[in-house]
Amino acid sequence: MEDGGCLELVVPAWEYRESLRRHHPACAALYRKAIDVHETGLAVSDSFAHMAAAKSWSA
Repeated sequence: MEDGGCLELVVPAWEYRESLRRHHPACAALYRKAIDVHETGLAVSDSFAHMAAAKSWSA
């Protein structure tokens, strides 16, 4: 990002996002630097949520 790139985040589920914030504090900084955060709207971090995130990112 220092060279002019940008960051967009795709979050598969609320549970996943909260787990990252608790266990990886550096993720909070990435959220602040992101130009956009795409969320699936799902709560549970399971294979369905991760597939939904992958499909939304590749669309």
